[in-house]
Amino acid sequence: MIILHDERVIFLKTRKVAGTSFEIALSRFAGSSDVITPIEKDDEAIRRSKGYRGPQNYRKPLWSLFLQPTRRDFRGLSRGKLPARFFPHISAKEVRYLVGPRIWNSYTKLSIIRDPWDYAVSSYFWAKRHGDCGEFDTWCRSNEHLLAANKRQYFIDNEYVIDIMVRYEHFDEDMRALEREKPNLSGLFEDFSTIQAKGGWRPRTGATARDLFGSAPQAAELIRDRCAFEISTFGYQSPLQSV
Repeated sequence: MIILHDERVIFLKTRKVAGTSFEIALSRFAGSSDVITPIEKDDEAIRRSKGYRGPQNYRKPLWSLFLQPTRRDFRGLSRGKLPARFFPHISAKEVRYLVGPRIWNSYTKLSIIRDPWDYAVSSYFWAKRHGDCGEFDTWCRSNEHLLAANKRQYFIDNEYVIDIMVRYEHFDEDMRALEREKPNLSGLFEDFSTIQAKGGWRPRTGATARDLFGSAPQAAELIRDRCAFEISTFGYQSPLQSV
């Protein structure tokens, strides 16, 4: 998650959409007063190698622990981490509360969306990095809450709040359109296209959405139901539609 004050941009980071690579590229444009949340150690190394700013201005002041401590604060402290106001996959609702109406209403809210069936496949293989997590169909039905988890970044109380949505399948087209709208972000796509963070967990063969949903039609229908907004708004089609 990143807030660029000069560019008046709030980037709300969704899951399994190359968001970390995008975040690294976007860090190039950050100044000292901007908000940048932490990413994984290996990915921070990529960011440092490019000479871009790392995590900054995201922590809570320690005195806030005495006034309004949260469960997240206590979890972080138990792991030796200082409490954070902003964090990578923070919801749009939380950001709006933290930045206040003036910034929220005047800044461009930016995020990334992905074909929900392909997102589910990517999430499944990401989960498998820790070991066997069962058959794909069973995993989808057991993790239904994950299938629409990204809605927290682009909805507040059923209201869609994103001003510019970059489509994962059309990074080139949509990021170049973003650069035209925000000329000071010129070069963002070229930089992004050289970065590959958190990759390598999905097999190169036998792991397309059609491959996995071909034997999991109930899971495909579950996604059609849970992700109706994404499907209707951005024109995504079931991988089984032409089977």
